[in-house]
Amino acid sequence: MKLKPSPTYEKNIGILYYQTASEGVGGKIRCKFEDFVVREVRSTLLSRCKGKYVYYELAKKGIDTLLALMLVSKKLKVPLKDIGYAGLKDTHALTYQHISLPAKYGIKERVNIADNVVLKFLGLADKPLRRGMLEGNLFKVIIRDTFNSEVGERISKVLCEINELGGLYPYYGHQRFGTIRPNTHIVGKYIVNRMWKQAVLEIIGRPYPYEKREIAEARRFFEETENAEKTLKMFPPKYVYERILLRSLAKNPGNYLYALKSLPKFIVHFYVEAYQSFIFNILISKRIEQGIAPNIAAKSDIVVRGGEYSKVNFETKIDSSKEKILLPLVGYKTRIFDPMLSDILKEEEVETKDFIIKELGVFVEGGFRKSPMTINRLDYVIWDNNVYFSFFLEKGYYATVFLREIMKNENVF
Repeated sequence: MKLKPSPTYEKNIGILYYQTASEGVGGKIRCKFEDFVVREVRSTLLSRCKGKYVYYELAKKGIDTLLALMLVSKKLKVPLKDIGYAGLKDTHALTYQHISLPAKYGIKERVNIADNVVLKFLGLADKPLRRGMLEGNLFKVIIRDTFNSEVGERISKVLCEINELGGLYPYYGHQRFGTIRPNTHIVGKYIVNRMWKQAVLEIIGRPYPYEKREIAEARRFFEETENAEKTLKMFPPKYVYERILLRSLAKNPGNYLYALKSLPKFIVHFYVEAYQSFIFNILISKRIEQGIAPNIAAKSDIVVRGGEYSKVNFETKIDSSKEKILLPLVGYKTRIFDPMLSDILKEEEVETKDFIIKELGVFVEGGFRKSPMTINRLDYVIWDNNVYFSFFLEKGYYATVFLREIMKNENVF
């Protein structure tokens, strides 16, 4: 199959190719927050009357999960470290997810944290919510303004290809790296390489094309002057991370490591994991280049079926409904079996031990990501020039990885 290259903005986050060859339907998503709805499906059973932890539904619109949690922390006077959550949700969307708080902070039926952040009581449990403690996510997405009269036929062809591939490689989607400012992995790479100043400049400076003019001017001013005190006055309150760094630099000019230490540790961890995700995307792109389909386990791959793990000695086709390939997420515990991953790390001039960042107290150990991702409970309706999709993805998978195959647009946003 001839490889279909991705648009430039996707190549910049390691997504080099489409996985299907059929023509897409075009269109746009996220025209309104309500066009992209995500609802978390939890795995924890709750009680209405007994438990050490209170579980809430966190409904948010147009704000990232980490910033929403910081607002919850401030409003309820609960330390950020005491707030449990299962995963990050889209910023440019209407999302519903679960969080947990120790019961000692009290129980409230409903709390308006901000105009776009609301908590609703769900129940109690004996254990707090932790990353990964969910079944997956239900998506309801509208693709607007499709540009072809053959929309139904084109969708069918793409879905047929995905079925033949046994699913899709689980690229990390655009949201992982930022949609307006797709640079979290760049910040992460600077941190892994101990380039503290460059990391800070990437967060505060470097304006991107789709940012508001006044924000772009603030970023440009800091790049040119490195005057933290004046730049701080140019950033509105919602630019929380920029303002934290600028306040630190205003007190300690030129101390970029100290400034990074002023960020919440989970934010720094998030940046490093974004770089880990970028390396993973490059690995997938290399597999596609070599003609390895999502449902093909290459030599030295690890395959899991049920609770049993096995290392593949020769190229093998798997049944993706029962088996998954474990593809490596690089970190300090990673043992390099995959020659492609070894080559990528050499190109990036990084070693696994570099993910131990003692200076910031951040340690990213690595792991595996299950492949392929399958699109479950899929349903769609075509109305005028719009397509209404509903589907379920297991935890950790990105809806845009599926939608980009359907749309094949220069820009899916």
